Amino acid sequence: MKIKTVQPDIPEIKDLLEIIKKENIRVLPKNFIARVGYMIYENVVVIGIIQEKEITTIQIVSEECAKAFTNYFNVMWDMAKPLRSL
Repeated sequence: MKIKTVQPDIPEIKDLLEIIKKENIRVLPKNFIARVGYMIYENVVVIGIIQEKEITTIQIVSEECAKAFTNYFNVMWDMAKPLRSL
């Protein structure tokens, strides 16, 4: 499975290099930090809400929702910059 991700530009991003190819990681400005993330696969969207001591996840099975989140991801990908060398 090909994985692409958009992340805030924080030091912990180097940990992603262990599982994701550098060219599949893009970074957003440091001031763009959200404690909510999501994954899309097929017609499923999984939203993760990161709280202090737990993560709450919501799974939505919907072709329309998956398309909407894919469009949102593509806009963020285009806005983000390629990962610089670490």
